Amino acid sequence: MSKTRFNFYIFLTCLLVCSCGKNDRQEIVKASSQEGELVFKVDTVKVDIGDQISYTYFRFDTYEEEGRFYFVKYQGSQHALLFYDLEKRRLSKTIALEKAGPNGIGTLQNFHVHNLDSIFVFDAGNMKVLSEDAEVFFSMNLFSQLPQGVLIDFASPESKPFYSSKLNRVILENSLRRNATAEEKNQPFLAAINLESKSFELIGPQHAPFMKNAKVGYGSYQGISFTNHENLIFYNYPVSSKVYSYDLLTKENKAFNGNVSSIPNQASEFKNAASQAFINAYRFETAIFYNIIYDPYKELFYRLHRTGKPYDPAVRNTIQNTRFYVSVFGREMNFIKEIEVAQNTYSQYTAFVGPEGLFLNASFKEFPLLEEDKMIFHVYDFSFQ
Repeated sequence: MSKTRFNFYIFLTCLLVCSCGKNDRQEIVKASSQEGELVFKVDTVKVDIGDQISYTYFRFDTYEEEGRFYFVKYQGSQHALLFYDLEKRRLSKTIALEKAGPNGIGTLQNFHVHNLDSIFVFDAGNMKVLSEDAEVFFSMNLFSQLPQGVLIDFASPESKPFYSSKLNRVILENSLRRNATAEEKNQPFLAAINLESKSFELIGPQHAPFMKNAKVGYGSYQGISFTNHENLIFYNYPVSSKVYSYDLLTKENKAFNGNVSSIPNQASEFKNAASQAFINAYRFETAIFYNIIYDPYKELFYRLHRTGKPYDPAVRNTIQNTRFYVSVFGREMNFIKEIEVAQNTYSQYTAFVGPEGLFLNASFKEFPLLEEDKMIFHVYDFSFQ
């Protein structure tokens, strides 16, 4: 067991609040000015992958410790968490998971590396906390604790859980789904897990008015996505260019204009929510806004979005042959610029920020940039001139 292994009761009281947070990023040099023209360069990063890899990284996280930045992904074939040191461009650490027994993780749906001795894992409706040695020292059955009307997709690649030291809670998305009732539409869309009482609390704002007033299913077929920055949560919907913020402490809710010129800033509503064929077509023909990503190194926010395309049920459902964009926002969530990036190159779900810039996964299995022993990222480095 590692030297920093926590007693669970200490974990619940002070250490999670005071000392278990992610690295304080002391080496970050923040942008002193955001004036002038925003420019960027693109570098290719190739990471040695070891023996096995999948080309889609839906289940991933990032982790920073002692100045080292890691891309962490779940490797199903090995049932393990793989830590890649992005500076050294190689696999640095493997945490092998057990499938059964007191430390068993049967079906990993999602995870969050708070630190090496507090790894939150979602396993078929259970939340477990692992040590670096893959020892389960906390477990909670989430389904048995869900309040009425709370609908959580524990495996959503767009909405990852995180630990809030301000609230001492694990925050999850309580997203509306296609069959949401009027009562559910008026609930807060975030759920917080109280680790001490092993209970759920609904927190955060209610959904935007256009969501509440829309037909069943509109804007929620992929849920919302959110990112955390200090005590703020920023979130958006796949059908709207607007960006919202919510302060966990003051409970203040704000809306920001994120309009772009490349795609409609508000999608049309469902015409027939009862038709699965229509829903399938809607998902591909409608332009989509993906998640907000915060860059603490540049004090910028990024958002990915794409055009729609005609739906052909005979063709495998991918985002190939759509136009792909990145929107850049300033530290006050002011819209700065929209750039178009390469077509048929990136997986829309694998985007994250590291010290070098915005990383986009360029080794998606449907696309051509593949090497047998490499994981390939394109890194967008933004600056002002």
